Amino acid sequence: LARMGHDGRVLGAAFSADESRILTWSDDKTARLWRSDGAELARMGHDGRVLGAAFSADESRILTWSSDGTARLWRSDGAELARMGHDGIILGAAFSADESRILTWSRDRTARLWAFGVDDFPQTHLPLRVEVITGTVIDDLGNVSALTAEEWKRKKAEYDRIAREHGKSAGASRRP
Repeated sequence: LARMGHDGRVLGAAFSADESRILTWSDDKTARLWRSDGAELARMGHDGRVLGAAFSADESRILTWSSDGTARLWRSDGAELARMGHDGIILGAAFSADESRILTWSRDRTARLWAFGVDDFPQTHLPLRVEVITGTVIDDLGNVSALTAEEWKRKKAEYDRIAREHGKSAGASRRP
């Protein structure tokens, strides 16, 4: 039985494809790469809890994301290649299928797409605005439209008026 330890709670773990290595991440501000026999191969540090980590498809790189507002790209030997930042806790990150881009999403209400060049440093940052869907509206023809919080604030009075005319409520209902 192999034992792989952190100085804090282990928040997650993943096997490499051939199960010879294990990637763990923790609230001790590190992600660690281990051989399956428990020997530590690499340690990757953040300034906050590491909330997730993933291997690249060829497992030569590791992507981590953290409560410190950064996602970081590492070589599998633990050398940092790139740092991608948000204005809030990063909730997740993913490689594109061809691994030339990384998508990150954050509590700052944005998703960001990062493009990488030959040197693995971010060359392009394309902010993608993320809106929380607050509700939906179905028109007389059956078309469904999603409403963001801002649209709901702008249109609620109109929807309330229409609903009153039809004896219905335009408010949201919640299950207990």
